[in-house]
Amino acid sequence: MLVESEDKKGMKIRTIEYVPLYLRDQIKKNEYDSMQYLEKVRELKNPKILLSRIKTDTLFQVDGFYMWLSGRTGEQLVFKGANQLLLSKADAGTLKKVVKFVQRRKEIKDLRIVDYDDITQEELVGLYNAFFQKLADTIYQVRLGTQAKTLESKRDNFLQLSKEEKCIVLFEILHLFQCQSVAANLKLIGGPGKAGILVLNNNITNCNNICIINQSITGIYEQKIDLKTI
Repeated sequence: MLVESEDKKGMKIRTIEYVPLYLRDQIKKNEYDSMQYLEKVRELKNPKILLSRIKTDTLFQVDGFYMWLSGRTGEQLVFKGANQLLLSKADAGTLKKVVKFVQRRKEIKDLRIVDYDDITQEELVGLYNAFFQKLADTIYQVRLGTQAKTLESKRDNFLQLSKEEKCIVLFEILHLFQCQSVAANLKLIGGPGKAGILVLNNNITNCNNICIINQSITGIYEQKIDLKTI
């Protein structure tokens, strides 16, 4: 639920409040129960429900970045990315070969790259650079800018890896762009083990721009709801 309430200083704030499954049906039927839940369980002061139902997998747009709501952890909302990755034909070809090799390596431990794989050092470095550029200079920078800094600072570490290890790292970096809640393991280049998890504090008061986008089944029609002005 999107709720407006007051903080300790009496200032208006807006939060996205979760509803436990065991209370879902009860709250949907009775507004009094909703208010009791918000006041007693969530401890909100003078709550007002602005949007009574926000489903899991709802599409959000936060400062231009698209992502699907997937759950929560503590007071943070967890999301899956919803932006389509666009690569040059050359980089897309390299990525296809990388993914194919990594998938085979999962079945055959210690598999090595051979001439048949047609994977060069130059292609791997080029794809790494392309991923960095996407994270640093495109819409991905809005929510994943920290990972751009990681790729930039750990580039020399990447260059020192074997081709097999480079493929593994690139496959992990790909997780940052995929439309699923999967973190990237960047330990091979000295980065974090769980990079790129998309989270947002449930208090959206200070968000510059945050909207919910409801789309028709065909995707032709959509309705945008501004959570700051509703």
